[in-house]
Amino acid sequence: MLNGTKPIVIVGSGPVGIRMLQELYDKSIFHPVVIYGDEPYEPYNRIQLSSLLAGEIRHDDILFSTDIIKDNPVITRYHCRIVNIDKSSKEVIDEYGKRQGYEKLILATGSKPFIPNIPGIALKGIYQFRDLKDAEKLVARRTRSRKTV
Repeated sequence: MLNGTKPIVIVGSGPVGIRMLQELYDKSIFHPVVIYGDEPYEPYNRIQLSSLLAGEIRHDDILFSTDIIKDNPVITRYHCRIVNIDKSSKEVIDEYGKRQGYEKLILATGSKPFIPNIPGIALKGIYQFRDLKDAEKLVARRTRSRKTV
């Protein structure tokens, strides 16, 4: 609880989670918020990852503005995956076993890519490209190779 008030909990710090946070404050809903993200990064624009990988933009260019987080009662819990929801007690449970009560719960978890079962898909040098960690691996690969496709 924050000052005796159960917060709104947003699970997902990607584009939808950040947009939801913005919508709350655009509609003058100044309520304590706890936002969870399982990645160890501050919120970023996943759509811009291709441009980052191509070297067209810098890392800072993909970060979402965190002004809304600084200017409002928001607690951020990045690199903290929610593993269970206890609807009866209105709590989320994170991967460390910590429970967080909520007044309202917003699930903005995004999606996972379908990886086809193709022979060789798990070989060294085959990469997925979905998040910032994947982009960082590919950027590192690009510096050690002549071509990255």
